[in-house]
Amino acid sequence: MAVFKNIKSDNFGDKSFFKQTFHHHYRALRLFANKYLRDMDLAHDVVHEVFIYLWNNKVVVEQETLKQYLYKCVYNKCIRTIQQKKDSQEFSDDLLNSESFYKYSQMEVDIHHRLYEIINQLSPKTKEVILLSLKDYSVESVAKELNISVNTVKDHKKKAYKLIKKDFRFGFLLLQMSFLMRN
Repeated sequence: MAVFKNIKSDNFGDKSFFKQTFHHHYRALRLFANKYLRDMDLAHDVVHEVFIYLWNNKVVVEQETLKQYLYKCVYNKCIRTIQQKKDSQEFSDDLLNSESFYKYSQMEVDIHHRLYEIINQLSPKTKEVILLSLKDYSVESVAKELNISVNTVKDHKKKAYKLIKKDFRFGFLLLQMSFLMRN
């Protein structure tokens, strides 16, 4: 559940609530939509359309169910979008209607979202090393790109992985499985 600072409303008509909800959930919702749509630009549009609907209709959602509500709205919008584009693109009905796919996708997006929250808390140099590593740069390539030694890169990676593993505990295994299943 998101904790919003100085927000007393749970109404999407409240500008502060809307803004904080959007900024807190946008990235994860876009990744979630992309799992269904396989098109990041279209996923971006779907998430924006959901938030526009919520704003225009001044929807009221309890804080305890906010996250689930947002995911369900995006899921429903993805399904409608896919149905509209079904003739021009190939989508598996079995996959899209699978509850386990929905839950797995949401879990995977949540894990990736948490990973990037942790990465954003790292020192600037460690963060740079990890972000380049996530882009499949080799240790040597990272060292060359950042003009640091290979051992320094290894030290930064070790420090970052230690913090990530500590935060994730059992979720780290899920993260590794997520990367393996994706590739």
